[in-house]
Amino acid sequence: MVRGECGRLPLCTTYYINCIWYWCNLLTMTLHRHPKQCYNMLTSLDDAGRNCWATKIRTLLYSFSFIWISQDAGDANAFIRMFKHTCRVVNNCTLHWQHLTPLVDVIIIITLKAFLLLKHIWSRIFS
Repeated sequence: MVRGECGRLPLCTTYYINCIWYWCNLLTMTLHRHPKQCYNMLTSLDDAGRNCWATKIRTLLYSFSFIWISQDAGDANAFIRMFKHTCRVVNNCTLHWQHLTPLVDVIIIITLKAFLLLKHIWSRIFS
């Protein structure tokens, strides 16, 4: 309970955020880099139905499925902030303690931020 009063996230959430941060770095790597080649192999295994690291990342990005499909997070810093905020809402770390708006309003705000990020990605693709 003390973590919630201090506005801290659980350790598993910090681990998830670090994984997503690494995933964003993988997306920006060139194709000749070995981590990018391994990531491409893992995504092909995930597409084939095997359970691997890419499957866990896809599961973490369930509410941001358009980012997994496009394999582009746009502005990585903005996406990490939005993902961290989503983790706070899901883990109920700050909602109860800081008396934020009701959960429905928070979900609408997250959805609008996700659409803004999607608009940014689409403008980069089609410009």
